[in-house]
Amino acid sequence: MQPIIALGQGATSAHVARLGPDTGYWFPVGVPLRISERSTVAWSKPACIRGAVARQ
Repeated sequence: MQPIIALGQGATSAHVARLGPDTGYWFPVGVPLRISERSTVAWSKPACIRGAVARQ
């Protein structure tokens, strides 16, 4: 599992380094709804590439 990559407001793309050309990957996108001791994040349905299947 790779660390979370934080993007600035309005970002529409991100660069993820060191991906293997024959490996499948899945990418969820999260938006913080509340930042506190009990932070809440709304997660997208993961985008899967190269045959990857998202983990539950």
